[in-house]
Order: sequence, then C-alpha cells, then structure tokens
Amino acid sequence: MSSLTYGQLVCAICHAELLQHPSEAAELTCAGCCQPYIVFAGRIPLILPDSVSYRVNTYWQYNKYLRETEATLAKLRQNSAQPWAAARAQYLREALTTNAVYIARIQQQLAASLPPELLLARPADKLRSLAYLSSFSYLKRDWCGLPEDEQELQTIIGAVRAGLPTTSQPGQALVLGAGTARVAAMLKDDFEQVYAIDLSLTMAWQYHNLAEQGAVRFYDIQSKNARSLAEQATEHWATANLVPNLAPDSLQYWVADVKQIPLPTNSVAAVVSVYFTDTVPLHEYLGEVKRVLRPGGVFINFGPLEYHFTDISAHLSAEEVRSVFESYGFRVVQEQEVTTSHLLRPASLAYKTYHNWFFSAVLTAEDEAASQTITDRAPRAAVSSLL
Repeated sequence: MSSLTYGQLVCAICHAELLQHPSEAAELTCAGCCQPYIVFAGRIPLILPDSVSYRVNTYWQYNKYLRETEATLAKLRQNSAQPWAAARAQYLREALTTNAVYIARIQQQLAASLPPELLLARPADKLRSLAYLSSFSYLKRDWCGLPEDEQELQTIIGAVRAGLPTTSQPGQALVLGAGTARVAAMLKDDFEQVYAIDLSLTMAWQYHNLAEQGAVRFYDIQSKNARSLAEQATEHWATANLVPNLAPDSLQYWVADVKQIPLPTNSVAAVVSVYFTDTVPLHEYLGEVKRVLRPGGVFINFGPLEYHFTDISAHLSAEEVRSVFESYGFRVVQEQEVTTSHLLRPASLAYKTYHNWFFSAVLTAEDEAASQTITDRAPRAAVSSLL
C-alpha cells in the first residue's frame, strides 16, 4: 500500500509522521501508532487524539448557538407588532439569520463527518466551552480593512517582525492561537513555511473559507454600548486580498491543542503568540513549545496578561512569566510595552486599550549567534516607531 507524507505534520501522541493514502484523502494515519486523524471538510486537519469527542461537542455547541438564535428571532417576531420594536426586528433579523446560516454550514459538515447515532441525543455531560464559537469580531478586525483595525494589526506585525532573528535561512514558523490567521498570513513571506494552530474550528473554518472564496459576507453584531440601532449589527465583507497573493496553501492551518503540537522536535525557527500566552496556563504548554523550537529559535509574545481561564494559581505576573521562560532555558533578549486599541469600534460608547507586553526570548543553545543577531537590532527603537 503506497502512502503520501502530509507536510510536516506528526502524530499528536507519538510524534511519528502522518500518512495520507491516495484513496482516503479525508483521513491521515500515524505511521507509528496508527492513530487516525480526520481532514475536516477535506481542508482542515483535526490533529487531536480524540477528534470524535471534539466534533460531537462542537456540533452540540453549534446546536445550542442556533437554538438560541432561533429563540431570539422568535422574540423579535413576537415584538415586531409594537411600534418601538418593529425597526429592531427588521434590522436584526437579517444580521442574525446571515450569521446563523454561516455557522449552520459548519455544523452540517460536522454531522456529515460523524456516525448518525452519535448525534441522536445531546451528551449528558456538560458541554465543554469552546472559545470564539460563533464570534465574527476577529473576522471583522482581521479581514475587512477598516482603518482602526489595520492600525492595530500593523502595530502587532511590526512588533513581531522586530523580534524575528535575522538569518539567511528563515526556516519555519508556528503561530499559536492563530484565530482567523491574518497575522500568520502576513508572515508568509518572512519564512519558508508558516504553520498555524487553533482549537477553534470556527476560526480555522473562517480562514480556509476566506482563502478559498476570496470574500465572505457577515454581520458584526454588538448589542452593547451602541449609540444607534444601526451600530448594533453592521454588514461587512471580509476580503482575502488584504494579504497579497494569499492562497489556501499559503500557510498550513490545523485544529490542534498547544499542549500537543503536531510538529517534529526542533523543527521551527520561531513560535509567535499574539493575544494567546494568557489563554492557557503557561506551564501546561511551554514544554511543548520548547520541544518544537530548534536550538537558537525564538518565542515572540505580544499581548496583555488578561487570563481567559479561572485558575488564579496560574495567573502569573510578567516577572513570573519571565522566570518561567528562563527556567525552561529561554533568555529574554527584547521586551517593550506597546499600547494598542483592541477590536476598536469608533462609534461605540466603550473601547478597550491594551498595554501589550511584547517580548522575544531565545531558546539558549551552544551556538549563541542566533540570539546575538536579534540583540544587535536595537529593538526598542524599532517598536517605539510603531506607537
């Protein structure tokens, strides 16, 4: 039986290479432990040890979202006879329906990938929370070209590039928590290959769908802090041409867990974490980051320490984060506070400002040349010029 290797992907369990049989394009198989991995909808590898549970859980999370949307639409229809509510019902109906149709398409693909008997009844256990399940806010920020969003993105990418090593062999980069993958896509010409991972199927779908279709219509629904009804649901078109020459294969984007990164040991030159370092307790994944980085490789962080999990024992201060990195063999060679807005909507009654902690840390090795090339770049001036 002949098989094809699938890029740099390796098994999340044993790190052996993954093979794709020519007649089974929808599945990858580990060459070592024979663990199967589905290629969702023929485009998104789900490199998770138990993708069945993940898909079932995600299906029912989407089901919950769609049921709640239908309940909201029913209330709007019920209230539409009232003079004060007629305009609201008409305006929000189109926005809610458009986004629900988008999510329903993903749910339909999930249903097609699973045995029907697994979807007969909702799981008895509490559904695992899935971040950014139905959010279109990052699709709006990353791919709609609005001036306030482009300013945030250019500040981010400028800081990230200031932390990259200067070398004639750029190698490969991994972007953690890639979201809709705008940052990963902007780095595609800085490296031989860019890999992106996220645990959100919605985010991965949004990138792949946009890269294939070229444009996607949706609504940014923000019911709070709106000055007018028109600002509660704004129509947008996400367009892939914001990144020149973007194609579906411009980067490799997989659904994967940062605790089990499906890449070979010592395989990447840079790991980029934008608004991600504070989403999972650091000690749970830094060892994996160290494993996939090559000696002299760099970890680049950009974001606050807002912490999106409840275990306060892992809510580390910046000083503690630095100490943890040092204990894993990293050396911080640059750091800077970079202030940006976050998901800014100029007409909103409220907005969020982040004092982002940018730092780059080199994985120490016998050859210190890689870290020296970064140190020599006077990074503070490079980043300060972006403010």
